[in-house]
Amino acid sequence: MEFPQRKKPNRKAQAGDVTAGSEHGTDFHVAYQLNQFQKGSFVMRFPHQPSKNELLTQVAKYGLVARDIKEITATPLSLHPAARARPAITPLPASTHWANPTVSPAEPTAAPNVTYEFDDVDGPEPSTWLPGPPQTYDANQASLARQRTSKKRIGCLRPLLGLAIAIYLGFAYLSDATYFDGQLSNYAVSNDAGFIQKISECNDLRSEQASINEDIWGEAPGLFDDRASTFALHPANLAFVVGCVKG
Repeated sequence: MEFPQRKKPNRKAQAGDVTAGSEHGTDFHVAYQLNQFQKGSFVMRFPHQPSKNELLTQVAKYGLVARDIKEITATPLSLHPAARARPAITPLPASTHWANPTVSPAEPTAAPNVTYEFDDVDGPEPSTWLPGPPQTYDANQASLARQRTSKKRIGCLRPLLGLAIAIYLGFAYLSDATYFDGQLSNYAVSNDAGFIQKISECNDLRSEQASINEDIWGEAPGLFDDRASTFALHPANLAFVVGCVKG
């Protein structure tokens, strides 16, 4: 088998260089891409629709390394735009990409009368081997993926949040002594004050009571102690404010 001669960039193979099909096989337009700048194509003859391994084996004979190839496809020459100027041949199945091979890998067959063309443009060498065709996602797919991820996270947090609120309210309900202190402090709340103002005044009284408690005990109450605390989110503080507002 003779090796093909390298041609100048952008010089297309002539229609008479190869035959469209014969008893030995069918011609395929094999296009490959090394990176975003380097690409090229061959015309090869196979007895059937070639698989990925067959394509890589054949192009390796012409100096192309499999790990440098980002994408490769094989299209029957009769279905390729360049075949419009060629004699009509029997249509074959459409172009097969790596992800959908139609034939299991087999031993490669000889590819006589091979001609090829290159578009040689300097560009960066690929550093990694990317198996399979490149995956692309549009903006809508990315947005839907983010929404699904967000919903899953919210769904996991809801039970935990509900449990935390239930525990908090439970300890506030059990803070009887602090609730009683709040009721005793109701006398200092304005009688004509609105609901929001009552909450504000009761919260101020709660802060004063918490400071007194710390002076008496010499330390701040624990998270679940039945004493008003300077920590605003302490469960006992809720009991104090509720008792103060209700009176």
